[in-house]
Amino acid sequence: MKGESYLRFRKIAPWYDVGVKLLALSMGGEAAVREKILGLLPLNTGSRVLEVGCGTGTVALMAAGRVGPTGEVVGIDPSTEMLARARKKLVKSKFRQVALLRSAGAPLPFPDCYFDAVILFFVLHEMVQEDRIDSLQEALRVLKLDGHLLVADLGRPESKVGRLLQQLLLLVEEKEAADFLRRGLSAIIGEGGSGELTEVERVIFAHHFVQGVLYRKIKNRPYEQQYYAGQNNDPEKERKASSTPCRSRTFRASCRFPS
Repeated sequence: MKGESYLRFRKIAPWYDVGVKLLALSMGGEAAVREKILGLLPLNTGSRVLEVGCGTGTVALMAAGRVGPTGEVVGIDPSTEMLARARKKLVKSKFRQVALLRSAGAPLPFPDCYFDAVILFFVLHEMVQEDRIDSLQEALRVLKLDGHLLVADLGRPESKVGRLLQQLLLLVEEKEAADFLRRGLSAIIGEGGSGELTEVERVIFAHHFVQGVLYRKIKNRPYEQQYYAGQNNDPEKERKASSTPCRSRTFRASCRFPS
């Protein structure tokens, strides 16, 4: 991970949830926005879901309610302070199918083609461009063929109200957010997706101030094709071969952060 914007969450973690609630008031409220965006994702009982940049855990816990006790939700975030708040929510929720890990978006400590869905909820605009591309490519690596990538992030407002909201937000954001808006989500997905994704559905809020986009993985890389060739005809073998992410040795070995 090249960028260090996550370090600012050491200071803002205590007020993060309150800030999100206030910002979402202009779009119908936080719960309504999150529900509408997450509603794009076709989750089933037993689905495996990864959220990159899970923050205080709100979306990961919402996903856990949709996949049921036989499903699996993993939330990762580089911020210790944000994860601490997510873990408090997890304890209160009583969900047992959720694992929270300290990790960046790349490299990911999970096997190829492991997850049915990957979520990036307002995280790409926090990254430098190199980290965005690396994180998208890693998300596609761990995503199954025909699996879904759900991205929610900033858009390019078409109204005066939307542009005003965006300018106010940029006052408290890092320079990465301005770079994200200059490039645009579609271009970033195009670069990081490498032709492996197709857009399924899109929702917008506050005249494009915020957008949620659902993509489907339509193409595997050569090594992933070999994986499917060896696994598809034996579901039981695939189940046993897939290690549980919360026990991954790769996570402990590959993720290093400055204190």
